[in-house]
Amino acid sequence: MNQPGKNKIDVPLLVFKSVLIILVFLAGGWFAKKNWQPFKFIDEAFEATVTVVEEQTQVRPVLLVESRYSGDGVYLYDEAQAYNGLTVLQGTMPGGPQLRLIDMQGREIHRWDVDFFKIWPNPEHLPEKQRPKSKFNYHTQGMVVFPDGSVLVNVSGKGTAKLDKCGKVEWTVDHMTHHSITPIDGGGYWIPAHRPAQDVPEHLIFAGITRDKLLNAPPGQLYQYENLVLRVDEGGRIIKSFSVLQALYEAGLESAIDSTMYIKPDDPTHLNDIEIVTEALAAKIDGVGVGDLLLSLRQMKMLVILDDETGALKWHYIGPWIYQHDPDITAEGNIVVFNNANYWLHFNRKPGSNLVELDPATGRTHIIYPLGDQPAFVSELLGAHELLPNGNRLIVESRAGRVFEITPNGDIVWDFIKPYDDTYASLIAYAERVDVDFFEVDDWQCE
Repeated sequence: MNQPGKNKIDVPLLVFKSVLIILVFLAGGWFAKKNWQPFKFIDEAFEATVTVVEEQTQVRPVLLVESRYSGDGVYLYDEAQAYNGLTVLQGTMPGGPQLRLIDMQGREIHRWDVDFFKIWPNPEHLPEKQRPKSKFNYHTQGMVVFPDGSVLVNVSGKGTAKLDKCGKVEWTVDHMTHHSITPIDGGGYWIPAHRPAQDVPEHLIFAGITRDKLLNAPPGQLYQYENLVLRVDEGGRIIKSFSVLQALYEAGLESAIDSTMYIKPDDPTHLNDIEIVTEALAAKIDGVGVGDLLLSLRQMKMLVILDDETGALKWHYIGPWIYQHDPDITAEGNIVVFNNANYWLHFNRKPGSNLVELDPATGRTHIIYPLGDQPAFVSELLGAHELLPNGNRLIVESRAGRVFEITPNGDIVWDFIKPYDDTYASLIAYAERVDVDFFEVDDWQCE
């Protein structure tokens, strides 16, 4: 038998609880909109946890994509037309991040493993969140090879190391260096680097980015906010440093900053190559001198030239390319750019990536490859090219795990494919062709 009043609804209490729930919900939304605590703490903790779980459970290297080509090794070789030599490959291939030396038939002659954990067993120069958790969480990009078999390599965003032919560390640059290494006549190197978040000058923090965001972002985000240009001597000591953002700031290029902050506010410049201005290029641009620095700023689709002594901006050009890499200077003083491009956006041209030549004296550009019925290629990220002594060009289709050589007419005369496994392509960040007698090494064996 029901007792009187047992199931009677307490209307005032119900209204109070409902209003309280609504107020808490609205307050949570307001805290989230303002990025206030505790929502901010919960959100950051969640993102950090997700990142840690992803790093710990990663089963293959970052940046790999499914293979678009079949085969393994060299499947086209025109000995009469190719520039015959040895090819050094840098990237993530079976066995992990490495440099690999192959002959024209694709046979492996030597391998340099790029093992972050052996190079930096105690990487105190990196914040804890920027230290890779496994061999799958970093890649190598930027190299110089030496006749004695030693190599200089970047572990992208983690540092630079000089390794002997057997991988023993000779010296390191304990800084967040990345992308490229450019030798300087007379000794030393120019290398891109990231400035640590805590050291970014306040006046260079733009458009909604805050110091707090720089310091507390999850791994892989915002640490690359400000790019530096480092001059490093032959022993790995940093002897000069310029800020790319500072150069743009002093030049008043607000439009470039405004555009990129809508696209990638955590990485507004993305410096990916440094070239040294030649006499031929300097002759085409007023106020530019031999030895100044030509930079590729990926996010801005921009090339800039900085004074090699002061870091001041002297010239800039925004081209028709998209997310470009590897601007190389020709003997005539023009600039050839690896245009990564957007595969889904192509006006009056073949879809995919291409090579674009700029005449800086006139501002005119034209595609040099591929043209007509020449086969398309595509690398959304990375990508490189090298003009060979016989006029041929070596092209790196990075995410496809492919390196191929073309003649000045665009005919393919050497083609190399390296899969990572049965599903994924290797990631080849860079490749360089050297003469067969380049190395002064009698025995490549290592104990």
